[in-house]
Amino acid sequence: YEYSTEFKHSFPFIVVGFYEKQKNLLIGKDFVFTDRLLEVSTGSGLDILTGKPITIKTGEKWKCKDLTIEEKYYTLALILENSIGETTTVSFDGTFDDRKFAYTSEQADKYLSKFGSEKFHLILQGKVRIGMTKEMCKLSWGEPKDVNSTISAGNKSEQWVYEENYLYFDNGILKTIQ
Repeated sequence: YEYSTEFKHSFPFIVVGFYEKQKNLLIGKDFVFTDRLLEVSTGSGLDILTGKPITIKTGEKWKCKDLTIEEKYYTLALILENSIGETTTVSFDGTFDDRKFAYTSEQADKYLSKFGSEKFHLILQGKVRIGMTKEMCKLSWGEPKDVNSTISAGNKSEQWVYEENYLYFDNGILKTIQ
């Protein structure tokens, strides 16, 4: 079988070496996840050990306690624990790719310092606001489907095209959301 990252979501088995490598890289590390990933991954929003509801706090750090194989679909899943001992699982697939659903503790601290608490929490919530930079918008919404640029009288404007929205930038700053 030839491995291709293009079709990783339909990969028919888990390679033991890959599983062990990821387990060594992830266990014991702290992560900050986007609200969207936690809400989708926790599904019912219940602690996997106690069955009690989990309160998801934007920007909260979660420690990876284990990497396991989810038994229903045979995919990898992270077992996470927050600061008050609540435990949940999130899917490994897509969590650490270019869409930025997860940040290492170090990355989160860097963005928090760079953007400030208010803007970084908006990014984690998947929101954009007038005045954000292109970097902030990419972290929040991901790469646009298309970018249209206009240069006039020393001003560079861009239109970022998403599925149902458009973002308009002047000199790298978000000016309009449509």
